[in-house]
Amino acid sequence: MADYLIRKQTGYMTCCPDEENTVGYYKFKDSESVEVYTEPSYDSETYNKVLDRKHELWKFKHSDKLNLSSQEMNKKFGNIYTLEDIDFRIGPSIGLWGWEISHNKEEETTWIRVHEDENLWIPFEHYQYDSSDEEEETTNPQEDKVECWGCLYNEPNQMAHECCGYGI
Repeated sequence: MADYLIRKQTGYMTCCPDEENTVGYYKFKDSESVEVYTEPSYDSETYNKVLDRKHELWKFKHSDKLNLSSQEMNKKFGNIYTLEDIDFRIGPSIGLWGWEISHNKEEETTWIRVHEDENLWIPFEHYQYDSSDEEEETTNPQEDKVECWGCLYNEPNQMAHECCGYGI
């Protein structure tokens, strides 16, 4: 199984390209081993990753100035990859906007499309259960349970509830 995306914290300087059509901001858990798929399934084809020439050239040019070997430069700055024929970069410090979410129930994998126009899919860290995948329960188990006002309205700062024993 390939590595996956994790959520990335957005800051006040993070500029969302399209707030109405994005589904989150992500980063790679491990950019070295992540695979990019053509469809939201492990059975689909993967894109070929190649080292980003500009980044490799930058590391080569600056290794003397920083007095670091090429191995030390790789360890300090990591590798950045691109996909063949697609303007897309993969690296340890690169953040990605998600454009679509797909839940693959059979694989129990949540997939994120990470390019606005291309079908570039990467699995997400956790399978997010989509309640529309299952039939809705016809009964609510909470209906028969009698609780006090504090419990019903999630008021944890209330004094001890006599009916349910909360806080006792």
